[in-house]
Amino acid sequence: MRLTIESRLPEIERATDLVRELRERHGLPQRDADALCIVLDELLSNAIRHGLGGAAGHEISVALDYAGGEVTVEIEDDGAAFDPTRAPAPVLAGTLAERKPGGVGIAFVRNLTDSFEYQRVAGLNRIVLRRRVMA
Repeated sequence: MRLTIESRLPEIERATDLVRELRERHGLPQRDADALCIVLDELLSNAIRHGLGGAAGHEISVALDYAGGEVTVEIEDDGAAFDPTRAPAPVLAGTLAERKPGGVGIAFVRNLTDSFEYQRVAGLNRIVLRRRVMA
């Protein structure tokens, strides 16, 4: 299943609708679909806000596949090169006011997926994630 969205935050809902369609088509457990929606929301909002600087007019490709008890998610955009797999883990020590913002969403992505890969290919950021589906 493939979808192209515009680089606008409201478009993220279309991507999460694609997860719901995948869940219904393959009978995936709700907890797995919810995890995938969180992952997509985080990565797409980061791409739109940071990689593309909030600029409209860019396309982001989202592909979902289910095979062998595993969901594969692929996201491509033409934003600034950024490898989220190399982002440091957030430092959560201290009070909320003392903490440096950022990094928590990528930690969620790492915790909700079984594999998280990044490549820069032909001027595009390509993220490939895999999540084994719970029986």
